[in-house]
Amino acid sequence: MVWATDYSAEVVRSAQKYNISISDLSALIVSADKIPKTLVDINSDQRMSLASVSKVITSMSVLSNFGAKERFETTVKMANTPRGGTYKGDLYLIGGGDPSFGVAGMMDLAARLQQRKIKKIQGDLVVDESLFEQVRYDSRDYDRVDALHDARIGAMSFHWNSFKVLVQPGPLGKNAKLQMVPANDYIKIVGHIKTVKGSANGVIAERRKLSSGQEVLYVKGTLGRGYTEYEFEKNVSSPAKWSGQALKYHLKQKGIQVTGKVKLGKAPADAVTVATHSGRTIAELLADLNKESNNVVAEMLATQIAIKHHRKASVSEGVEIINQQLLGMNLPKGSITFLNPAGLNHGNQTSSRNMLKILSSVVSDEKLRPVFMDSLPISGVDGTLKKRGLASKSIEWVKAKTGYMKNVITMVGRVKGSDGRIFNFSFMYNGSGSDRNVMRFYDELLVNVVEKELQMYEGT
Repeated sequence: MVWATDYSAEVVRSAQKYNISISDLSALIVSADKIPKTLVDINSDQRMSLASVSKVITSMSVLSNFGAKERFETTVKMANTPRGGTYKGDLYLIGGGDPSFGVAGMMDLAARLQQRKIKKIQGDLVVDESLFEQVRYDSRDYDRVDALHDARIGAMSFHWNSFKVLVQPGPLGKNAKLQMVPANDYIKIVGHIKTVKGSANGVIAERRKLSSGQEVLYVKGTLGRGYTEYEFEKNVSSPAKWSGQALKYHLKQKGIQVTGKVKLGKAPADAVTVATHSGRTIAELLADLNKESNNVVAEMLATQIAIKHHRKASVSEGVEIINQQLLGMNLPKGSITFLNPAGLNHGNQTSSRNMLKILSSVVSDEKLRPVFMDSLPISGVDGTLKKRGLASKSIEWVKAKTGYMKNVITMVGRVKGSDGRIFNFSFMYNGSGSDRNVMRFYDELLVNVVEKELQMYEGT
């Protein structure tokens, strides 16, 4: 059998084309044949920052600690018995650390209370987030921002602790229309955006907290008529209060009035469960984690791993357990540092060779492989690879986890050829080159090398 033996010219050509320094790169492409064949090896033992491909490691640990069908629950409890449609006392919303809890969950809980013929709750809505330690950020190594990717975590979380603001241009010279999704009284939006000619975006958002405690998002500037709709996302400062306000809002939609305020507290031991919502399965949560690279899901699942092991419910404890699992994989001593399950730390570092060992440990397990592979973005189809069409006449699909931070661009996954052969790959770049060029380099190198290998294989 004749094998293609040297793709170094392909590597050099693509690197020069996109102005990529080989010294800033670690790359490995290996066939998944019974006798694996290395097609590309560039600095494969060099430690590199991982960014969000760290979630491959987190996924491995989640799958080894939970069944694919396991779920986390959110509950509502009461301390007294409702009479005549009125409940006198505080209503308790208790977080079970479900990363998937969102609008559907809130609607479900509100509907279950409506089924009990409750019309009025004469008391406060108390949010119990005591399952997790009160640490909103853990081992994130950059300044805090109010964007979705830096959202806080909590045992009682709702809609990934973030919201969208949709801005639609109005008639020329008039104010644009603003809409908050999901609707919630937690934060008030005040907008004065003038609709102008063209398609320029001059929207500015600034958050402030009033002396009353009310948070206000001031949205101002201009938006061109050429926009059908412009949207941006913000995180919230208190996941628990945000969740409580959401339940209060949905209860109101069901005709149930809460006379008191949303507060933080702990449900009494004798409180009775009156409504429960089971969240998405672990398999579905991994899709949220990997396809959309959701950092809240990563850190909350790491916390759930700590709870599973009867440890303190924190991200750092979950990370310690994940590191223990990594030690059991016999990776070279000192070759990996894992600090944050979402990859939000430049100190998360290892080599391309180690990443393929970790990837192989998951995909070689017949029980884990289907769930893990289904969670990955598919090129040209969904997630973070939706706009990167890597398929060609010789390639059936590319599934991979991507990562991006300042001066870090990574990609780890698998590609399947039209003849059924599969190749594992790990690309890591730590440098100051153009982000777009690095991604184009990855895509072109992967497609060209795999295509040539398949053509050579077919000709033998």
